[in-house]
Amino acid sequence: MALWFSRNAFRTPAASRSFRPTVELLEDRVVPTLSGTPLSVSSSSQTDTNPATAMASNGSNVSMGIVVWTQSNSNGDTDIMARTGSPPSTLGSTFTVANTPANEDNADVAMDQNGDFVVVWVSTQNNNSDILYAFYRANQTIPFQSGAVAATSLQEVDPQVAMNKQGAFVVTYTVTNEPSFNNNNQTVTSQVVRAQLFDNLGNQNQTIRVATSNTVDQFDPRISMSLNGRFAISYMQSSPGQPQTNQKLFVSIYTINSSFTSVNKNGNFKILSPSSSQPIIDQDVAVDTKGNTLVVFNQQTQSSPQTQVIKGRRVNSSNSEGSTFTVQSSSFDLGSAVRVVMNATDKDFAVTFQFTTGGTPHAFVQEFNSNGTAQSPAQQINSVNGTGVATSDSAISIDANNNYFVGYETTSNSSDIDAEFGTLA
Repeated sequence: MALWFSRNAFRTPAASRSFRPTVELLEDRVVPTLSGTPLSVSSSSQTDTNPATAMASNGSNVSMGIVVWTQSNSNGDTDIMARTGSPPSTLGSTFTVANTPANEDNADVAMDQNGDFVVVWVSTQNNNSDILYAFYRANQTIPFQSGAVAATSLQEVDPQVAMNKQGAFVVTYTVTNEPSFNNNNQTVTSQVVRAQLFDNLGNQNQTIRVATSNTVDQFDPRISMSLNGRFAISYMQSSPGQPQTNQKLFVSIYTINSSFTSVNKNGNFKILSPSSSQPIIDQDVAVDTKGNTLVVFNQQTQSSPQTQVIKGRRVNSSNSEGSTFTVQSSSFDLGSAVRVVMNATDKDFAVTFQFTTGGTPHAFVQEFNSNGTAQSPAQQINSVNGTGVATSDSAISIDANNNYFVGYETTSNSSDIDAEFGTLA
């Protein structure tokens, strides 16, 4: 995966290979690729949650990063904050992205090789949720362009954003109550997934109907984009109003044209159709510069006692699907979000997930080669502070130099945001 990807945290409401990595802390025999030293992004007296990160490297191979998050305020609503950084340990000043009387939450962020970046979030007021955006030039804290991605009387939620190297970007989101007529001419509502294309000046162009059937629900989109504008949107499908019944996991793959005015759809692929007793809990997607796509997902495999496994499946650049393979099968939290980033050129990847020990949740990152074989044991994020500090809701992004940026919540005293840099071996 390359410089233009971003990954945000998510709060959780086919033959597999024999490889079974275990969750264990790194010991002296392993050379760590994650710093292990947390950078304090936000330690305000307010509650800070829901981090998202983005990374980029410029023409001089200098890496840049940004983290955005939600912060409660004294007025009783929430705002979107941001802070830039660069490896191994530099952080810029905090600045405010959005602080209107509405509740602003669930932000995501993406960055291009020039350091330009875009932040998207949900704005909720008067029981209506819209998707807004702010597009910034490099090193600026005042938007170059801002406005609405989707602002109707419907409920638009779950924004995700990805950007190519020139700064064109795509925002995908869920509409939770899309009305339409069925075959009996009756009005029905369903959840649908849409996306919006913007050019590198922040101007809105094509609206993309990613998954808009009125006979099923489609929701929880994730997005990743490659150097040349090839991007993938993964999403869930289920029976209407029943998110764990008749589940299916899909990924749709697109390419942006050279003028950033429209997209071409390359294909839609069913990644998994699990049984009702083995539902998918969470999923994510990554695309490399060659157009290879990787979808990972956390799947419950047994209900009593509850067990689960993280699996992956690829769609290669020629649009053929590979076999499902196991990424992680050791003990980790059933409700754990799973996030993935991929090397720009050789399909190596890193996954973050959550594992509770002694009643305390911990975020982990683990690196894998292109075959899905672990490069090292899972490494605990914020390991310098030991097992007593709770870490959760990790977000991860990567640049073309294979430097990755992990943002996460810490809850030892109150909810704060920390971050660490690492390098994908």
